[in-house]
Amino acid sequence: MKLSNFLIISGSTGCMFFAVLLTALFVSDLWDNLLQLRYQGLFERCLQLRLRRSMLESLLRWWSLTLGTGAAVLGFYAGAWPLAITWLLLWSGAPVLIMQAMIQRRETLLETQLTGAARGLANTIRAGLTVHQGLISVASETPAPLQTILRQIVHHFEHGRPLPETLRECRCQVQHDPFTMFCLALEVSLERGGRVNQALEQLATSLQEWHRIRRRLDAETAAGRFAVLILSLSPLGFGLMFWLAGIDGIHAFLTTIGGQCVLSVVLLLIMAGNRWAARIMKLSLT
Repeated sequence: MKLSNFLIISGSTGCMFFAVLLTALFVSDLWDNLLQLRYQGLFERCLQLRLRRSMLESLLRWWSLTLGTGAAVLGFYAGAWPLAITWLLLWSGAPVLIMQAMIQRRETLLETQLTGAARGLANTIRAGLTVHQGLISVASETPAPLQTILRQIVHHFEHGRPLPETLRECRCQVQHDPFTMFCLALEVSLERGGRVNQALEQLATSLQEWHRIRRRLDAETAAGRFAVLILSLSPLGFGLMFWLAGIDGIHAFLTTIGGQCVLSVVLLLIMAGNRWAARIMKLSLT
């Protein structure tokens, strides 16, 4: 590729990027509402796990910007309409995958923090503190997101609401099984009596065993996930090497409509195979 052609493509890409950016900023509020409506379930789940709304809105804005810019550059400037359509098909599913990964990481982090929080609360109760005092002590030592949830419980209790009612409302908001067990253990102990510290210690032990099994499953499937990644990148890697070597047949994949259609089908097959393999190796603990 000549330097002049490269500069023309780079300049047009930059102009298109800023044009789409200015348009997105002008209609940002309307576009944010439409995106939140489109991904309402995942968006609400992220908010339940105390992910920042501003971060989620920025994520969807940048995704929209890259989606429109990439399609415009490939379609109007490069004339590669098959690749532009393929870009739209592949990148349109990115928000779902990204938010699902964020939710999974957040839930795993919350489970890890609950193990230490349950043990810490059990120790404070054993030391003679009340459940309310123990929650304050644990909340001050626990990082986010669990810290935000515990402080919300303490805040509502200090403003006159019964602690069992506050726990019940909070677990309905979060809707996470380990946190639900944590709240139920406190609710039952507060309403019916019993040794709260013993129930919390048993819960912490169960959560710790849950984590051990999950880590073992991740270790068992790590080799398979890595093999799928290598197989997915191999066709693109070989194509890049052949293109750098100057083979004319590879250049035709990018410059002719037939070659672009073949390349689009290859990319779609790679993505479909990757998703299929990920679904096969997906194991859940119930």
